[in-house]
Amino acid sequence: MGTISNARRVPGAALALEVREGRLGVNPATHLRIGSSKARLAAMQTVDPVLLPSWSEFATQVETPEDEHDRLLIALLGWCGLRWSEGVSLHEQAVWRDRPQITIDRVLVRRTQKAVDADTSVGLQLLENNYWQQEPTKAGVTTTVPLPRPLWRRLVILADQRLRDEPMPMPAGRLLFRRPIISPGFTNSIGVLDNNNFHRDVWNGAREAAGLVGDTSLPALDPRRHAMKIKDLRAFSASVLLDRGSRLTEAELLLRHADKKTTERHYARAMQERAHDRARRDVQIDRGASLPERLDGLWEAWIQAFPNFIPRLGMEWSNVTEISQRKRGGRF
Repeated sequence: MGTISNARRVPGAALALEVREGRLGVNPATHLRIGSSKARLAAMQTVDPVLLPSWSEFATQVETPEDEHDRLLIALLGWCGLRWSEGVSLHEQAVWRDRPQITIDRVLVRRTQKAVDADTSVGLQLLENNYWQQEPTKAGVTTTVPLPRPLWRRLVILADQRLRDEPMPMPAGRLLFRRPIISPGFTNSIGVLDNNNFHRDVWNGAREAAGLVGDTSLPALDPRRHAMKIKDLRAFSASVLLDRGSRLTEAELLLRHADKKTTERHYARAMQERAHDRARRDVQIDRGASLPERLDGLWEAWIQAFPNFIPRLGMEWSNVTEISQRKRGGRF
């Protein structure tokens, strides 16, 4: 406000001089009121409501899709705080084989038709891979993200499967999550998951089954007034950590925010939501646990609360045993 007032004084003084010299009848700056910055500050400080599903609702979202890989993708986004573009850009080399974590090192971005035409002058005759380009992550830094151990084991199996599959055209390569390739000459043959198609075919049905479709009769800032968004899963992953003893800095580490204030403003509300979900509220985790240990403990508590979704997710003990045997056999 002080900067605005000082800036106003300069033209105001110049116009006042013109009035005194008789070259101007009225100083228009005299009646010019400086607009209040309250509205601007309110806009900066107001955060769009973020819908945090209960553990039960999230379990329903995970088990609803028919395709196993769709269920695995939703579980990964909800537990590890990946952005949509990061999740669908994961390739088989991103999954660590000796410890429960993944590397986030790229995102695949679809180019506009105008940009493609400028490079090729061919347009729609191109294959789909010409419409995609690889870019650095949003934060611009390659980093690792810890995983709950059972989820990591399932991703290892998927990554090994992708090694046996025929790689897709670059820049996609061997994506972990992809849509079927219809034919080599089809423009949608690269297989990158499209957000709109995923909403239509998978996400909308999963959130409807969980009852997260919104209710306009609720108060304006109630997050359940609106249907749940995929990006709300990032907030859910933060809430999983904050549920039992985790510090906000650990949530910031998982979500990879450049500014911790972003974590505070958008995801600290998880502390309030915890009181409304008994399944999470009753979980006890050692406050001295590391971030991976905390994730494992919370995952185990989630599984025990909702055991029926395990077969749907493909995390039977046979999978766990298979990975342990391969690791002992030196196949990693």
